[in-house]
Amino acid sequence: MSPLLEARTHAPAEATLLGNPLDASSYPHLIDTILAASSLDTLLSFRATSQYFNSKVKAILKRDGCHMVVSGGKGSVANAPKVAFRHSGDRMLVPTSASFLAPFAHTVDIQGTVAHREHLSNLADLSRSLKTVRIHNFHHRMGATHLFKADTGIVSIHAFPHAEEPSSSDQQAAHRLLAKGTRKIFINLRTSPAVYQSTLSPLQRGAFDFHRSVTEAVIIVNDVQDDVDWNRNPPLDSHTLGASLLLAAMDHPGIKFVLVNHHEVMEKIFRDLCVPRGTNVGFLRLHEYRELVGEEQFALETTA
Repeated sequence: MSPLLEARTHAPAEATLLGNPLDASSYPHLIDTILAASSLDTLLSFRATSQYFNSKVKAILKRDGCHMVVSGGKGSVANAPKVAFRHSGDRMLVPTSASFLAPFAHTVDIQGTVAHREHLSNLADLSRSLKTVRIHNFHHRMGATHLFKADTGIVSIHAFPHAEEPSSSDQQAAHRLLAKGTRKIFINLRTSPAVYQSTLSPLQRGAFDFHRSVTEAVIIVNDVQDDVDWNRNPPLDSHTLGASLLLAAMDHPGIKFVLVNHHEVMEKIFRDLCVPRGTNVGFLRLHEYRELVGEEQFALETTA
């Protein structure tokens, strides 16, 4: 093998041109452009090549953030959550370890079946840059304050469609769902605006137990008649949606409430009982709210 060919074969990580090494740090704008357009998988590959690229990738992730998704495991590890990440709309990536990417996550999506706090505590401790926590299909199997902290909390609930009087013995108390520091809460009730007396399980009511840090709560009713079992019975000690909302409004007079797409009876009750008490409450139809916040924000808030 000729000396020139051997030199090219054993070139360092930086590219070479006609045997002359190219220092990546000499072309920062070009490197930034390439990295900004790279997938998360590619960014992690760049990061592994040198300290220079490691710092570059960290800077990009700190600036742009990434999207973390926590879902339930399967089989023998059903209790251990599966953690995946996405950057700038890229496909989901499941890394061998979440410890590097978690500190850069701006949004985390959590499936309601991920119930065990001990499997999430380390991940929550690492996720220090969160702006939004979204909890999907929250139900009675998750019964504790969530460990992830963010300015905005978004919760999706499959409300039970049939109303019954709650039992006199509410043995299973609701736990506050969202942590201290949450300032704005969006609750998406997957039921129907035509059903006035939808019901919630006792633990679902924890989504309405707001911390003092909350300043605004937006309660949205989404009509999902096609994918809800309208014949199932509510759980024991269930509570009507109307009662839960009224208690939340009366217990938190300083919060601004926005009711979106609610039954006209619910709106009348709020106007008659809460407005005279000084509750700051607004009423909007779904299309009005969608136009108000825009498509991108609407998709974020409704866990679309």
